[in-house]
Amino acid sequence: MFGGLIQLAALGLIVIGLGAIQSKTLVWHTGFWGEKGFGWHYDLMLLGMNLVIVFTGGGRWVLLQ
Repeated sequence: MFGGLIQLAALGLIVIGLGAIQSKTLVWHTGFWGEKGFGWHYDLMLLGMNLVIVFTGGGRWVLLQ
């Protein structure tokens, strides 16, 4: 509820997101937008959101940083 260790969780999600982007680009040869919206643009957006969490510390209400 108050985001304990949120930066560590965001780093884990970044690693998972990089793996998803790597699979979609190198293994499945999917373009940025992909066919029928199944590209890696959404994964890149989530990666950026997690980078914001890592660098800002999660906000004012975080108990553990």
